[in-house]
Amino acid sequence: MKKVHGEIILIDEQKFEKELLDVSLDKLRYEIHIKYLNKADDALDYLKKTKEEIFLVIADFHLKKKYGGLQLKEIIDANKELKKKSVPFIFTSENPTRGEIAEAYRYNIQGFFKKSGNMLDMGATLETIIKYWILNKHPDETEPVSERKIAMIV
Repeated sequence: MKKVHGEIILIDEQKFEKELLDVSLDKLRYEIHIKYLNKADDALDYLKKTKEEIFLVIADFHLKKKYGGLQLKEIIDANKELKKKSVPFIFTSENPTRGEIAEAYRYNIQGFFKKSGNMLDMGATLETIIKYWILNKHPDETEPVSERKIAMIV
């Protein structure tokens, strides 16, 4: 198994999305904890309170509860402590429109991906995302990307 530091926070109203993510990560042989939340306000509370390292936030663009994904990202960016964490934030959607994608990028997201019911496609997309963020430098990191990190993703 390939160990990834930090956890993935998945915010989606459809519980099966977490199950798909778990299966994909298992097939890719990544060891990473998934924190599943089905509402943006619960995710915000968790982000504020957790002491866990967060590797990535994946949010459904079309969250419908108290407030949606865009509002969540806006609140995160307005909160000095949360913004300082520089957690990568990406959106997913079953059928994103050009307008939705353009609107999302105005919120300084790090990616927007179409959801796939096909496990092979989902796995390939997920592996690309994980590899990118493993190699990406974070503002809090002081050491260069190690050979161990590079070997882990190859």
